[in-house]
Amino acid sequence: MLRRRSAVLVLGVQCVLTMPGQLSAAVMVGWGSNSCLQLDQPSGANYASVVAGDCYTLVLDGTGTLSVLGTDWVADGIRTDIPEGERFVAIRGKRGHALAQRTDGTLVGLGANDFGQASPPAEPFVAFAAGSNHSLGIRPVGTLAAWGFGDYGQTEIPEGND
Repeated sequence: MLRRRSAVLVLGVQCVLTMPGQLSAAVMVGWGSNSCLQLDQPSGANYASVVAGDCYTLVLDGTGTLSVLGTDWVADGIRTDIPEGERFVAIRGKRGHALAQRTDGTLVGLGANDFGQASPPAEPFVAFAAGSNHSLGIRPVGTLAAWGFGDYGQTEIPEGND
């Protein structure tokens, strides 16, 4: 019996974390286009969370370590932005960028940043999301933050919520 743990769907790439039977570690199952080797999994990985983007898969393991699957410039950009030795508790991503949350709630931006979407404010967040070219966060006091591409109003926080 498989219990779904989380699922992500992006541009023909699907990744699902499953919890098989009584096993304590999740297993990533990926299918679809593997043109950038974004579905090639390292052996013995202990998956806690997974994010699929354009030609990359970002994996958070049970120890809080990040790894990137994929071989193109998007994956390489995310891989080089990961701070060495830091531990993370959550990840979100879309298209060419991703966000990783440290244990203190602050975020690290990874990958493409042409609109500032991977440049989060230096403050803790209790929830966060990565959009196509923008990102959003909820502060501990409940107010909202948005950064990145905002030409269609996606980074304009409604008055009284910022």
